[in-house]
Amino acid sequence: MADVKLFLSCVSDEFGAYRDALRRKLTLPNVEVKIQEDFKPQGGDTLGMLAEYIAKCEVVVHFVGEMAGKAPVARSVDRLLARPTGLQARLAAEGLGRATLKSVTYTQWEAWLAIASDKKLLIVQPAQGVTRGSRFAPTDASRAAQARHLRRLRALDRYPASPFTGTDDLVSQIMTSAVIDALVKAAGANTLSPLRNPELERAKRLGARIQRRKNGQT
Repeated sequence: MADVKLFLSCVSDEFGAYRDALRRKLTLPNVEVKIQEDFKPQGGDTLGMLAEYIAKCEVVVHFVGEMAGKAPVARSVDRLLARPTGLQARLAAEGLGRATLKSVTYTQWEAWLAIASDKKLLIVQPAQGVTRGSRFAPTDASRAAQARHLRRLRALDRYPASPFTGTDDLVSQIMTSAVIDALVKAAGANTLSPLRNPELERAKRLGARIQRRKNGQT
């Protein structure tokens, strides 16, 4: 069993390639990294399984772009809110009533589940002009939904990091975030320290170089 669990949240048609690259960097012998698609083939209620996994996570990395994704069916939302976990009351306290939750998409739910479970939530956004997936097809409605989603997050002082300019920049941001604290925790739980993993070390060095260039250093 992994000592540390991470979750990468995004609309695959928009950010799947970035998410998958980040997943490869972060998956280590005792660090488990899950995405929404991992739960869909399991034959259960996807929203419920997401809630259970995120409740056990250290960090959720949440991509916000111009596509909102698909919303779960109403009965899935009803089943989740009916659980004796206090989730509905916690979300209501954050300004998300039952009527609002019926329009929240799976990917948006992932952010709210992190907040309701008191997990670290890293929000990442692309810079203008950053390449998206081949099936990237935003609409006026999806852009409006994402704008509302961001406003709700900002109302709780949850803000995106600096817009990422590509895969290397995204990795740099993540390697200097709360994720690194989770990896340090994993290192302490395993004598085969994941911080000595060659891929992770290369990613950290690359991130440091990018950060130095941004700061005008050599």
